[in-house]
Amino acid sequence: MLFRQGESKVKARGSATSHYLVDFNDAITANDLAHWRIVGEEGYPQLPIPGDYAESHDHMAPVLKKKDGRFQIDNSRYRYAVLASYQLTRTWDWRHPLAQTITAADGPMIICIDVRKVHPERVTASAEFWQGIVLNGQDRQAAAAREEAEAALAARDEAVHHVRVLFMLLDKNAARLRERLDSLRKTSTQYMKVDRMLGYQAAAARMFGPAARPAGMPPVILIPSAAPRPFLPVRGG
Repeated sequence: MLFRQGESKVKARGSATSHYLVDFNDAITANDLAHWRIVGEEGYPQLPIPGDYAESHDHMAPVLKKKDGRFQIDNSRYRYAVLASYQLTRTWDWRHPLAQTITAADGPMIICIDVRKVHPERVTASAEFWQGIVLNGQDRQAAAAREEAEAALAARDEAVHHVRVLFMLLDKNAARLRERLDSLRKTSTQYMKVDRMLGYQAAAARMFGPAARPAGMPPVILIPSAAPRPFLPVRGG
């Protein structure tokens, strides 16, 4: 089930934001949302990226197909790029860093927060895995990962989740888009580490829709092999 949770104004910059909630288990109702004083209705997010796109090195470029079958850049439409978190740090709330990121946006931006519950057995396996990495001295970040897994194990009465945050930035100018990407990467470092998703831009864009597990994305794993550091377990309700 997909709900549209209304629109709010960001007065400082005269812009507006819309919020959507996708329930992959189809269990939440509008009445459930009302319990938290959220007014919602069934809806569907319409991304401002219609038409054909070609994957560039670090972003997606809008293209038009010519009569001879070749493609040319369509400068009348948005280019877009996606950044995805692969490590979250510190304590998050609505204001920090999400609200401050939204109010500081200097152009169109879409945020997707992907939350998936982790089975307790995988949390146990993660703690054991990172303990082995610590003992072997293979990763300088292993101690922090082990501590987070151990903290998740200690909270037996709470669920543990993978949380991944994705940002889609849109701009009609390629240079300007890259400037905004670099700025967001730098300002977000105190709360997360982000992946530029090189080679996965088109697949990452599908995360912003109602598909539960879009094809083509790097696997979401708790115990990595040659992959980047996994999405860390985060305590939640």
